[in-house]
Amino acid sequence: MQLRRYQEASETLPVDAVAHQIYYKLVENLGQQLAEDQITAHLLNIHSRVSSPAWTSAFRGGLWEFLSDLASQLNDASAGVLKALNQVLHEFSASEPEFLTIEKCVNVMSRYKESRDHRVLLELPLEQRTLLQIERM
Repeated sequence: MQLRRYQEASETLPVDAVAHQIYYKLVENLGQQLAEDQITAHLLNIHSRVSSPAWTSAFRGGLWEFLSDLASQLNDASAGVLKALNQVLHEFSASEPEFLTIEKCVNVMSRYKESRDHRVLLELPLEQRTLLQIERM
């Protein structure tokens, strides 16, 4: 990925390998103290690097990996990051329904962080809910 040969990577490497590199790029970019519009710009930049189903699939995989990491540290997560993620995922899901599940997960994470109402977690499937419940132990 550091060679910026994103098209070639998405066409030749296994999707999970590309997804893992996207995850690291998300951690690098979103781990900084950024304004919400900068977070949105980073996500849009990574998402739009290559226009192919393989890249989009890898992007979703990297995003899920990032969200799992974020969920495990929800107490320390920035509300601004969650809000920005929610907004950009709403944009993505408007044209790509595959992002609806990710958008819902981020929406629940954001509301749960704000309210600490465990009933909010019931909106998620058990696998996703478990990720958020781990952080409260």
